[in-house]
Amino acid sequence: MRLIVPMEDKSRKYGLGVTKLTQMLAKGLAIPTNSQELKELQKLNEENAALGLAQFVVKRTGKKEPNLSIAEVNDMLDHLAADMNDGDGKKDTMQKLLKSCTFDELYWIFLILTKKIE
Repeated sequence: MRLIVPMEDKSRKYGLGVTKLTQMLAKGLAIPTNSQELKELQKLNEENAALGLAQFVVKRTGKKEPNLSIAEVNDMLDHLAADMNDGDGKKDTMQKLLKSCTFDELYWIFLILTKKIE
């Protein structure tokens, strides 16, 4: 249920807006902080950020087939919420998500992380 109605999920606090999510993606994909790619990502607005970030990640990873179960995604979201103050744990979890998810999965996960599903 938490994945279907993330706005009502008060127990998982990600503390992520588009800016922080973009920074996490940059770390997870080892994008240099001064790269043109990162500058372009930082220009995404709140409205289209999940879409733009998902497109960017899939273009870099080339992931086309899903290989995570809903339970695994749910566990990773729990880890991201619990590890918000643990840089390495958060980075490892984000890297696994980025490398394992398809465009559609990433799009919805980014909406969940930024609490933009209405």
